[in-house]
Amino acid sequence: MSFNSRAPLADAALPARAPVRSPGEPMPIQRRSRHAGFTLVETLLAATLGALLLAAAASTAGQFSQAMAKLEADSSDSYENTLARVNRDIRYAWSVDVPSRGRLLVTGSDGLVTAYDVVGNSLLVTRPDGATGSLVTGLDSLSFEADTLQRLRSSRSTTVATTMASRQLIPLAPLSGTAMASSIAYAISFMGGSDAGARMVPGVSDRYTLWQPTSIELPVARVGSGNLTFSLYRAFGPGRAEPRPGSAAIATWTQSLAGIPLAVAVAVPPLVPRTVYAVPLVSVPINIPVLPTNLEPGVAYTLVITVSAGATAVFATCAAPTHTDQMVRTAAGVWQGVAALVPYTLRANGGCTTTLASEVTTQVRTTIETEAGQTYVGSACVYGQVLAEDPWLGVVPGELPADS
Repeated sequence: MSFNSRAPLADAALPARAPVRSPGEPMPIQRRSRHAGFTLVETLLAATLGALLLAAAASTAGQFSQAMAKLEADSSDSYENTLARVNRDIRYAWSVDVPSRGRLLVTGSDGLVTAYDVVGNSLLVTRPDGATGSLVTGLDSLSFEADTLQRLRSSRSTTVATTMASRQLIPLAPLSGTAMASSIAYAISFMGGSDAGARMVPGVSDRYTLWQPTSIELPVARVGSGNLTFSLYRAFGPGRAEPRPGSAAIATWTQSLAGIPLAVAVAVPPLVPRTVYAVPLVSVPINIPVLPTNLEPGVAYTLVITVSAGATAVFATCAAPTHTDQMVRTAAGVWQGVAALVPYTLRANGGCTTTLASEVTTQVRTTIETEAGQTYVGSACVYGQVLAEDPWLGVVPGELPADS
């Protein structure tokens, strides 16, 4: 029958039965397939790491994009940025110098210098520590132009040999040879000024701070032998040659008559009451020894001249209205004004101030021409100069703040 032939097929379709374990027999060990999936922990760890990597990649890409954008912006605005940087340094500099159109030197209040130099098609900047770099390239040309202003400074005082005071003959006035015997004293007043005029800087006057007379030139001749004696006093006052009452002589010195030309008599008694002498034609320089003290500008002094007994000094004089800047005294009499003038020239060494002038930069214009044909122009003032209206106040090159 067909029943038996189909039985094996029916048995094969049935699931296999587990073998029956005998009592006491150990349980068999089941082994995991090597192709099994990830555990939950592994999956979570992988997901976390993946998220971190994606975030880092996104951040790096964003920073790179920003950097590139900044570089592109800097590239497109590099010329404006260059002008802004140069102008900023100029405005707040202690001093600025433009040695040439392609060179700019900016000095800070610490005395350190930053240099800008045009080299080829680039502008190089050199910092005080020596570091150098290209600030901008692509230049067809770049030039610096400076406006300047004169600043003044006092240097050390100096000694100037010059005329301290003088009195000249009055033109067309009658001249005569005036004899002065030993019984007469003649006083000549003078005063050294303080205005030295424009010595080194046009339009700017220097100042005398002291005087040291060296010689006096007098048109004098002699009769006989002996000495001229000179005594220097403070004058009674300006325009009054009388020595200040009670004052002692500042200095006294003598001049031998042997070094003075002889006087020429043109008429003698009994033709005239007294001898008439020709007008001395030569001014004799008489040296003045070093005084024990310097004379002050603006102070009146008087020089009293006497001649030794038995001798006569003849001076060239010109008629003038009676005045007191030259006075005469006979014997023990009082000082009196005279109606004649003795010309003289008083030489001296004057202690004098010295003014120096410096041309300083007050403003700089920067012009950039690019290789692409663009033009950029910038301008900046040096605040330290334009804010100082007095020419004595502004900074001069090489000068540093007092507290530096």
